[in-house]
Amino acid sequence: MCGTAINPQCQPSKQGTASLNHLRDLSLHLGFPPNMDNGSVLVLPPGSACLMCRKRKKRCDAKKPICGPCIKNKTSDQCSYITRQMKKSLEDRVIELEMHIRDLEVSQSSRIAPRKSVSLLAYPLDRYSDTSTRPSPRSLHGLAGPLDTPASLRDPFAGLLGRRQMLTNLRDSLVKVFIKVRWHYFLEWNIPRFWSAYGLPPSHPESLHPALLDAMCLLGCFHTRGAHTYENLFYARLQRSLCDSLANADRLHDFMRASILGGLYCRLRQRIDSYVLHSSNAKSLLSPLRDLVDLGDRVHTWWGLYAVDRISSLVLGTRAVIPIDQEFITTMLPCPLEEYANGAAARATDSYINPLRTHSAELTRIIGTHSNVHTFRAISMAMLHQAAIISRDEGADRACDILASIDDISQLINAMISYRARVCPTFSRAREYEDDGHDATLIFALSMAYAALIQILNRAVGKDAESWTHRLATARSCIALGIEVREIDSSLLHALAHVSWCSSYEILAWEMIKFEALGDTEAAAATRVELDGAMDLIRWLVQEFDAIRYSRHIQNLVRFDIHTAELDRWRGNS
Repeated sequence: MCGTAINPQCQPSKQGTASLNHLRDLSLHLGFPPNMDNGSVLVLPPGSACLMCRKRKKRCDAKKPICGPCIKNKTSDQCSYITRQMKKSLEDRVIELEMHIRDLEVSQSSRIAPRKSVSLLAYPLDRYSDTSTRPSPRSLHGLAGPLDTPASLRDPFAGLLGRRQMLTNLRDSLVKVFIKVRWHYFLEWNIPRFWSAYGLPPSHPESLHPALLDAMCLLGCFHTRGAHTYENLFYARLQRSLCDSLANADRLHDFMRASILGGLYCRLRQRIDSYVLHSSNAKSLLSPLRDLVDLGDRVHTWWGLYAVDRISSLVLGTRAVIPIDQEFITTMLPCPLEEYANGAAARATDSYINPLRTHSAELTRIIGTHSNVHTFRAISMAMLHQAAIISRDEGADRACDILASIDDISQLINAMISYRARVCPTFSRAREYEDDGHDATLIFALSMAYAALIQILNRAVGKDAESWTHRLATARSCIALGIEVREIDSSLLHALAHVSWCSSYEILAWEMIKFEALGDTEAAAATRVELDGAMDLIRWLVQEFDAIRYSRHIQNLVRFDIHTAELDRWRGNS
């Protein structure tokens, strides 16, 4: 037995010493702290060591701004820690390399694919369907002819298009990417139920329809650097699988969700006119509900579709498809997804959106009983759409509607601010679990409510001087929210936040113009600083989501002749 004293016979061998040194170096590289002199161990999270200690494989105490070893070794000027941006860049690089490996795997698999190549952009859907069922001349003899295209020059996606099931490693990575950003597309569902269905074999009646998986993979490609070359493949697969689902009335709930995602993708890629389904043998009946979780998924799908319809109408300047009269909407407002899983939703009071137009007391009751981010988003979208209608109807006397709307939207904003103070005073991507979308949905709902209030107050400003102050305070609150979120975690911001930011920009621009007309240069300069802050947010969002530079909300800002050069450059690129 070896006691506490050092016994020469208990010394490790040279091989054992080398192994211990290797483990020590590996632990230091991963950021694990060293043993302290007094025998205690300071446990730090992996990755906490500074970059210099990692490089030199030295023990680091992870003290900031400069760790102890760097001070001792006189390398303080080189002591730095990995930042969120650096970590994200490294993760993107890993994904890019993984996609490159899969490209090589696809190229290898193309050697046994039909030699006929197809262009995914040039051919309509029925051509793809034909190539998936028509036998290839090559399959008759199985031998390569002297005029066959070399395998290295063939379209590697031709073989993948004809596959009924996508390569698992490729599909898994893209679906996981989409799940992290699904809140961008207004769709929510029970995640445990989703992954359970995802793991079922394709022949199982409760498995996910290929249309939904293709739509997720399509948007996964959109959000993954290095995977954009796969978009045409999944776009073609999506069109085919949507037609298959509709023609056979197969898992129509998945069809609805896939259609929403496909339409939003076309909007992002400016391919709206090309997104057309052709089917002459379609049914319109959904399968019966299995349980309360299934009901919750359908309720959330409906309200996701409602949000898409209302925001698309606003952004594109087109007529909404879902009827404007709220009494035609009989779907109850959404509960949190976990309440469908634990049965609490069965005891929830039925609440609908139709009373919101006239009864403030009913709005108070709904907010009290359905205090969740999904209901906040649904009501915000309803109020934003209603505000847009009222603001455009300049010929009619809408004084009563304007005052009622101001009260209702203000009540909703106050309810969301109170909810935030109680539930999420500091925004995070992991409120309940990683990338749950909770805080991001609340931020989006609050931003849209600010935009709705500004639209209504625009009509009231001419008749009520107090409305000018109220409108300016709302614009400042909206910009302040955007700045706060961007500083905490910019991934929580939705691309459509530019709608509220552009509305706020206009209010600040009018404020600056007013001060300039009054000769108050100091106040005008202070407002210009706020205006530049709003433009910084819009500029950042354009860099993150290139498609929004086409937005008429952004292009309309050029009329103020303030940030003209930048707006003209975006217009030129569009």
